[in-house]
Amino acid sequence: MLRWVALAGALVSGTGAAQDQHAAPPSASQPTLTVQQAFDQASALDETGTPAARLAAWESLEPRMRGNKRNLAVVRLRKARALAALGRRDEAVELLGESLANLPAGDPSLLTDRVLGLLMLGKIAEAALDYPAAIEHYRAAGAIAATPSEKLTALLGLIKTETFVDPAAAARSVADTERLVASISIAPDALAELRRLDAERLLNAGDSKTAQAKASEAVKLLGGLTMKTGLDDVRARSDVAIAALLNDQVNVARQYLAMTGAGRLPKGPFAVEEITIPDCGGEAELKPADMAVIEFSIADDGRVLESEPVYSAGGGRVALEFARMARTWFWDPNKIKEMPVFYRYRMRVEMRCSTGFERPSIFTYLNASLASWLSGKGIEPPAFATGVDAAVLDKLREQLRKMEPQGAATPLPLVPVLLQIASSPVAPRDERFATATRADDILARAGAPASARLAATLQAARNRGAEMDRRKTIARVDALLADPAFASDPEAKVALQLFAASVINDKGGTARARLQAAVNETGLAADNPLRAAAWAQFASLEQASGNTAAAREAFVKSGLDATQCALVDQTPRLLTYSTAFPQEALMWGFEGINIVQGDIDAEGKFHNDRIVFAYPAFVFDQSSRQTFAKARFAKSYRPDGGLGCGGSTQRIRYMIPH
Repeated sequence: MLRWVALAGALVSGTGAAQDQHAAPPSASQPTLTVQQAFDQASALDETGTPAARLAAWESLEPRMRGNKRNLAVVRLRKARALAALGRRDEAVELLGESLANLPAGDPSLLTDRVLGLLMLGKIAEAALDYPAAIEHYRAAGAIAATPSEKLTALLGLIKTETFVDPAAAARSVADTERLVASISIAPDALAELRRLDAERLLNAGDSKTAQAKASEAVKLLGGLTMKTGLDDVRARSDVAIAALLNDQVNVARQYLAMTGAGRLPKGPFAVEEITIPDCGGEAELKPADMAVIEFSIADDGRVLESEPVYSAGGGRVALEFARMARTWFWDPNKIKEMPVFYRYRMRVEMRCSTGFERPSIFTYLNASLASWLSGKGIEPPAFATGVDAAVLDKLREQLRKMEPQGAATPLPLVPVLLQIASSPVAPRDERFATATRADDILARAGAPASARLAATLQAARNRGAEMDRRKTIARVDALLADPAFASDPEAKVALQLFAASVINDKGGTARARLQAAVNETGLAADNPLRAAAWAQFASLEQASGNTAAAREAFVKSGLDATQCALVDQTPRLLTYSTAFPQEALMWGFEGINIVQGDIDAEGKFHNDRIVFAYPAFVFDQSSRQTFAKARFAKSYRPDGGLGCGGSTQRIRYMIPH
């Protein structure tokens, strides 16, 4: 968590303390604190008090700042920190932006306030997985940082976030940080964090050998590979293990991973039944080859507190998407109580998407509808390049600036550029929201049909705000469903319900009701791609709920290929298999679970195996693949001699008898 510096005399203007012009006279029984005393008290609470107590202290000072714009901005900067700690991130971001704007630019005594405000914005954006926005705030903070500690905080934040957005910039930030730490005295744990972040950068850049050396150095700086293990040790040791596995140093990996506590829960592996494996395709356009290791923590009530990417084979966009999906996971609180708190924090899993119900993206259809309408107006449609990098984004911004004079008179040509920025994964969320909102307004004024306009409208809805709050997103969708501009268009209504169902992403009646409304929409043609997408999502939901027959019926109605194992009349029965518990894992006392997916051919052989979920990451992958390479399923007749079924999902638990 970002620590704020309590500034002595922060409310001092010139050489005299700020005076409370509106305070009531002190009572005889309880003297009223001066403004400076109240500020000092609130500052002390920032270090030791609860978030609620801190918020109350700063809010009590606000009325006493009437008429003093400068001091009010200082107080509200600190209030924003308490709001963020309480999880009220949207409020914190709004207050920080307002307060920073009201700090006098030429006042050097407020420089630290400005830096800390920008760092807080960076931390909030990072926690919300809006890494592009975090990068902007960290860069702004680093550019004006007055102290080495402020500069170091900004640089470490940049390395973390740039690794998954702009790898070349991350390498430059590492070099800048190395120059800084060479000129100052730095605590071992801070230097360890630099080495660890650099190791993860190198892992994602494909240099696992150097990454292992950097991560090993981080472990040594934290005290070495001892029986004493803290949360920082867990991260550093896990990074060594990942690098060692990629370098085929299995024994080294097992040793370091064993000293993290991963896979050694006293009562067996955590309840993986509560986890939903994301479908390939969809809005994120995940590919079967995409893989990521993500880290997350579980709250007492079963929610995922935070999640973040660690390593990805598929690029930063993939890693961030898997981390976002982890935010939808939920555990049974009763089962969580059985898990020691230490083991619930900074857990790492390996993930891939599921091909069982690979489905098209809603935005693919909406973008095509918009492109068709724009072409009819003589305007070249947007490219919608989801893999756009930072250099391309800068070119798009420059293109937009050059088009502005022309666009002021005829704004419709701006839409393709605006929407390319709005769909860019390396653009900050507030920029994506602003450009999508502007494109939506232009399209509405130009009379675009609802399904074409919705490409912009939904981009704005899903990028609004700093919080990853599904309830707020659903509320925005419901407002659109009530808007006459969309309520009268069958395609728009179905697209909105599909989007809502994908955001809800549960196994219960809420998502089912959305999908039921979509498939029951009478105004949509039977062969409309949106209807096919609705039936495919409905099938996936039914299968996840254990309703195989209903899933099969729904998927057949989608018109898509129905050879998935979840949908065939009878899934081929597993006849023979042999699981070998890896000796290294047994020696170190590892337990875990792997979920393996692949295709079963008509002869009963398992092909195209993929590990779609693994805890601990990578430990049991080879054993699982060997198990299904030798496994045999019952033969199943297919007229063309093809697959018995595709996307078969099998689980293997690795448990040591206790």
